Order: sequence, then C-alpha cells, then structure tokens
Amino acid sequence: PGQAQLAGQGIQALADFIREIGLPINFKELGIQADDAMLRAVADSTNIMAGCCKKLNADEIFEILKECR
Repeated sequence: PGQAQLAGQGIQALADFIREIGLPINFKELGIQADDAMLRAVADSTNIMAGCCKKLNADEIFEILKECR
C-alpha cells in the first residue's frame, strides 16, 4: 500500500484499539457539544509552537478540532 493508505490503516488501528479499551474517541463521546464558536475560541487561544513536522496556524487547528466532533 501507499504511504497515505498505510497511514490511514494506522489511524484506524489506533481508533479501534482506543475503542476496544473503552476510551472516548471524539468530543461527542466525552459529552461535549462542540459548536463552531467554541472550537474557534479554542483554536484562537492555542499557544502555537513549532513542532517536529509543521507549525500549525489557528485555522488549521480549528479544522482539526472540527474533525473531533
């Protein structure tokens, strides 16, 4: 498989493991009603630091948070 497919399989395997041990995998399972306004506030208040791969901006963090609903 290609790198993207392999990465997707790894992400799915991790999600399956987390679910298997009973941990929540999104905001809804945590009981958090995450609307866009709340997620934008979190993204805008994030202390953005350079990491090993890519420095994210607030808009990118917002998009990631929306995927966690």
